[in-house]
Parts: sequence; structure tokens; C-alpha cells
Amino acid sequence: MFKLKDFPGIAVCFVIAVISYFLGKLAPVIGGAVFGITIGMIIAGIRRPVIFEFGIRYTSKKLLQLSIILIGFEMNLYSVLKT
Repeated sequence: MFKLKDFPGIAVCFVIAVISYFLGKLAPVIGGAVFGITIGMIIAGIRRPVIFEFGIRYTSKKLLQLSIILIGFEMNLYSVLKT
């Protein structure tokens, strides 16, 4: 489980995910994942405060792995919550 020190970085990743989701809805041919990767690459090149590092590291390791597993099962979050 994540700790309080992880929250700022997780919040940044969440904001990127929400923006990517809505951009993906505007351009469904491209998709939200491509926007998320592009925004993430741009932000990765920018120097950011150390306070974000723990949450970004947690998100990029643990949550990304969980997301890939769920995609492998062809489940989305809505299906998981519905069940």
C-alpha cells in the first residue's frame, strides 16, 4: 500500500491520466494511452521537486504492473468494480 509521502507523486500521475483520458476521447484514433505516454515523456524531461519522486516511482512500478495484468485479463476498472 502507498504511504503518505507517495501521495503527491500519485496525484500528479492521476492528473496526467485524467487529462490523457479526456484527450483520448477527443481523438479516439490516437487514444488516451498515447497521450499519457507523450505527456509522461515530456514531464520526465522537466526537472521536478523531489517530493514527487516516491509517488511517481510507486505508480510506475506497482500500479503499472497491476494495470498490465488487468489488461491481460481484458478487464477494465469498470468491470472489476461491477463484479
